[in-house]
Amino acid sequence: MNGWQFLGELSNIALDRRSEICIVSFSVDPVDVNRGQNSDKIRGYLIKPLKSNQLEKILFI
Repeated sequence: MNGWQFLGELSNIALDRRSEICIVSFSVDPVDVNRGQNSDKIRGYLIKPLKSNQLEKILFI
């Protein structure tokens, strides 16, 4: 299962609270980046390797 499949399955589960999802990926494929940036389910799309300030942003969303 890849990350996109996981998100599809996650949307089928009723969660008790709102989840914040940030994708961290090696993919620089414009299709993946655009999909991540334009999804209402995804809070952010970051490309690895991360800089320390990007990691802090994820931890304190």
